[in-house]
Amino acid sequence: DVRYYRLLAMSHFAKGERETAFGYFGVLAQRGDYRDDDWLAPLAAAYDALETKPEPTPIVFAYEKTGDREALLALMVKYEGEGADIKALHTARKVLALDPGKEAAHAAAARLLFAHGALEQVYAHTLQIAKPDAEMLQMQGASLQRLQRYAEAIQSYERAYSEAPKTELLRAMAVCAFALNDTAAAEEYLGWLGDADPRLAHRLRYAVETKNGAEHSVWEKLRYLALDELYRFYCLKGCGDA
Repeated sequence: DVRYYRLLAMSHFAKGERETAFGYFGVLAQRGDYRDDDWLAPLAAAYDALETKPEPTPIVFAYEKTGDREALLALMVKYEGEGADIKALHTARKVLALDPGKEAAHAAAARLLFAHGALEQVYAHTLQIAKPDAEMLQMQGASLQRLQRYAEAIQSYERAYSEAPKTELLRAMAVCAFALNDTAAAEEYLGWLGDADPRLAHRLRYAVETKNGAEHSVWEKLRYLALDELYRFYCLKGCGDA
């Protein structure tokens, strides 16, 4: 990633460590990734003025220096905790190259890939976990839902709900049933949701009724609006005359 080279080159140059800075900058020069960067202009000018250019200095990350699985797992946790997603993912993949069945690495890869929208890969990693926890099951369900595989998403959400009941899971199941035109299932989930979050259940019930062709009078629409104060939602659903 050129960002690492850019930051390292600029940092060392600012500290007066020109030789080190030129080494990292040499990688950018090879790629032509600096000509339109105003922040790099002083460093680029100094580099261009050199009669003899130093050898580029490639970055070697900690995960590239070891083949010890436990050390790699510790690095993976560290990187993920620091928000260094790319390094964490590379480390998880290196762990899996050494031990394809390592569930902690599959879980980390799933979390990292989910954050970046790689949904098919997320699903593949969650399948490698023998007894996924509620977090993994919810992530699996969310991936399937976004992939419009609603029936499978419901199965994952139900398993997650059995592990750790949460309102958001009931909502997700109702939405998936709604997308499948499964009114009976949607009504069941809305019934469960009504006990935990009556206002949200009411909103979703309105959506189900509307999708199934129910005609609501102006006063009925006003009643819905008064109950949960979600005017914007109902306007988007075509109830502007309320």
